[in-house]
Amino acid sequence: MSDGKNPNFLDLFDPLLDRLVEKLVPRLREKINGTAAAIQPKDPLANKRWLFAEQAAAVFGMSKTWFEGRGRKGEITTTKAGRRVLFERQSIEELLERHKKGGNNGH
Repeated sequence: MSDGKNPNFLDLFDPLLDRLVEKLVPRLREKINGTAAAIQPKDPLANKRWLFAEQAAAVFGMSKTWFEGRGRKGEITTTKAGRRVLFERQSIEELLERHKKGGNNGH
């Protein structure tokens, strides 16, 4: 115990601990936020089974009309959500893989 005249031995470390906390807290927050960002999927469409033509175009880097045409021909599995057509991701991937192996690059 401190009698006011002789400081407690541990009290000598308070300024050092304060500086340590001052330096560590921002770094720990940065690490935690970085870890949380790394856990989040980078592409919000990555786990979607069904995509609208605009989404499929963005994901696969092709035109919206390419997907619409393949859907109309029955080359890609589709379904409807109201008036809009959805394209099945697995069907798109399979079609692209077949075209890749066939050598005509989807054209």
